[in-house]
Amino acid sequence: MRGCRSLLDPRKSQGYAIAELAVVLPAIVMVAFIGLWGMSVGATNIKLRDMTMTIARSAARGDAVSDQIDSAHKQGIDIHMTTDSELVHVDAMKTVSLRIPIFNRAIDVSASSTALLESLSTGA
Repeated sequence: MRGCRSLLDPRKSQGYAIAELAVVLPAIVMVAFIGLWGMSVGATNIKLRDMTMTIARSAARGDAVSDQIDSAHKQGIDIHMTTDSELVHVDAMKTVSLRIPIFNRAIDVSASSTALLESLSTGA
């Protein structure tokens, strides 16, 4: 019985909470960074989808899209636009990286949109 009492004695367990915190705190910070990175990937995906839809619609109407494409390139987004006989295709890609020394990981986020040329869709 004497051994069990010594384990429950608060005077003998001083410092264990600080040691446990020192072990757990870096893991909590890393999980928080990974969670924020995941949110950043999701926000980038939404932004790319919106941007490709806007550029595809504008190009299908015959509007100038060079300013929108230049703005995307300044933000580090690769935009590729192709036009065939009926459709305008816009593809966008951006790399989102997590800058933690131990966990250096990058994900390529991409989106694409297609729009029908309006001169073909409004014909009788």
